[in-house]
Amino acid sequence: MKPLFLSLLTFCTVLSFAQVEVDSATTAKLQATQMGNMYRGAVSFNAGGVTGIFGVTYDYFITNHWRLESGIGYAGFGFGFDYFPWKIERQTMRFRINLRNSVQLATFWKGINHYLGFGFTHFAVQRINFGIDAGISYIHSYSSFTPYYYSYGTNTTLPFTIFGNIKLGYRFSFRVMKRKKQLERGMTSE
Repeated sequence: MKPLFLSLLTFCTVLSFAQVEVDSATTAKLQATQMGNMYRGAVSFNAGGVTGIFGVTYDYFITNHWRLESGIGYAGFGFGFDYFPWKIERQTMRFRINLRNSVQLATFWKGINHYLGFGFTHFAVQRINFGIDAGISYIHSYSSFTPYYYSYGTNTTLPFTIFGNIKLGYRFSFRVMKRKKQLERGMTSE
């Protein structure tokens, strides 16, 4: 009886340590979806930027300093890059430099827009991002690199204009959502 009891106790102990290892490995995998203690991905609503007048973008941090974005909206679609000189973290506001390229499809404004902007993004604790930026924009036609010229006052034409973006986003992770769904169903493996 005593050897059976010791065998059962040993089996339960080994099983519980193995479960801790599985949970630790799963936790490490899920933490890899974070950057600066935040989820890497976000869906954002934009006024300006790569979406034209307004639209939706998907943003993804590839490092603590670089973010990619692609979006579509009313009168345009495009992609862009953001560079954060200081490491991103939750509950901080960070300066950023961005380069965006978009195709503008509005009837009053057609062309390809290249935009270099400077702005700030606030990363709130509640997984909300808020960003604003402005910069110079170079817009040209689809068929050539010849710029559109903008009139500012009397007899002044410039190939550049001012462009901006206001962004409100929500951070999330597909892997964490998948894991949560698995746990709700009672599944423990990925």
